[in-house]
Amino acid sequence: MQISTVAIIGGLGKTGGRVADCLEPLPAEMTAFGLPRETTDLPHELFTQVLDGRNSHFADGVRQILGRQPKDFSVYARETAATGIWSIQS
Repeated sequence: MQISTVAIIGGLGKTGGRVADCLEPLPAEMTAFGLPRETTDLPHELFTQVLDGRNSHFADGVRQILGRQPKDFSVYARETAATGIWSIQS
């Protein structure tokens, strides 16, 4: 599940698992497919480093182009969900 999907689920007021929970079984699952442990540990470390938020930041280019401060994606997801645009039509 992508981070944007998790943010949209949060914006809709729905609950979901933590992304880290999805990554915990990754090394064991990769090893079960026959990959050596030294091969499985690196992707797990990279995914958990990238997806934990420590590398996220706002750049000034967004402000310059839009003429306003950028907003966090979770704020965008909540605001957009409130419009009903993501509501499931039956």
